[in-house]
Amino acid sequence: MKFSLLIVLVLLTTNLVFSKDQLCCGQEIPINGRIESANHHYFLVFQNDGNLVLYKRSGVVLWSSNTNGWAVTRCVMQADGNLVLFNEDGPIWTSKTDGYRNSRLILQNDGNLVIYRTNNTSVWETKTAQTPVPQNNERCCDDMLGPEGKIESMNHQYYLILQGDGNLVLYKSNGIQLWASNTEGIPATRCVMQTNGNLVLFNGDSPTWSTNTDGHPDSRLVMQDDGNLVIYLPNGISIWDTQTSGR
Repeated sequence: MKFSLLIVLVLLTTNLVFSKDQLCCGQEIPINGRIESANHHYFLVFQNDGNLVLYKRSGVVLWSSNTNGWAVTRCVMQADGNLVLFNEDGPIWTSKTDGYRNSRLILQNDGNLVIYRTNNTSVWETKTAQTPVPQNNERCCDDMLGPEGKIESMNHQYYLILQGDGNLVLYKSNGIQLWASNTEGIPATRCVMQTNGNLVLFNGDSPTWSTNTDGHPDSRLVMQDDGNLVIYLPNGISIWDTQTSGR
């Protein structure tokens, strides 16, 4: 595929950015418009050359409809569940997913573009899920904290610490405790955000506490700026939290 430098620059600076990460039920992306993942790391653009392209924020292309050069005028997520590119004569490209009424097109935080049925099972995807890259306020994929290790929210107002007494505690920056694993007095040598999605405290090789969220590979633990500690699936859906938002 050949993409001109001019087109890429237009895409990275366009003001036609949807404030959502999904389409449903007859919604359209206008020419040079786009939808973004909730974490703003990925975006899907309906280019003015007729191509529908999925980009990383860096400008790297992950997927495209390969319709550049066609006189495509509309990109529609139809109510029948089909994602369709049209020119004046009719459809040029489709996801071939008609028959799944009210399905949603979602650009996930992992870079995968997916069409989900109303029961949240997928019927089509670009197969572009990227390996998560944890930020300073995140842990993923067997990352760990040792004794007195901590992660902070990006605004530095909250932090999670594995205390020397074995307790995993969430604090405000002023020292007020918001949440704890209530494991003080039980030795803990490490806190691991496991690849299987489970946050676990260990004493040596023996687990002493967990979130019981195993079975969700590549999930991330995030210390949010609102004070909530959350485990997110790769698609951005939360499966566990401390319920401390805004406290």
